[in-house]
Amino acid sequence: MAPSFVVGERLLINRGAYWFGRSPRLGEVVVVRDPRATDRLLLKRILGEADGGWLVEGDNPAASTDSREFGPVRRDHIVGKVWRKY
Repeated sequence: MAPSFVVGERLLINRGAYWFGRSPRLGEVVVVRDPRATDRLLLKRILGEADGGWLVEGDNPAASTDSREFGPVRRDHIVGKVWRKY
């Protein structure tokens, strides 16, 4: 699959997208804190819900660090939903 985002694009992130009990939906692109280094942000797609969090994957799985490597992402590690790119 070709990446949906390329180097140099800017993103608008909706940090309030999951307030008031709304959960991430399958296929949404989100910014998450890397569970191994929380100062690092990752751009990932929601694959589904799992025990203890959300499964995420990059658009280029062969070169991606994602839930296959670090497991489900907790809700408090989801920064927000990608709203627009420009």
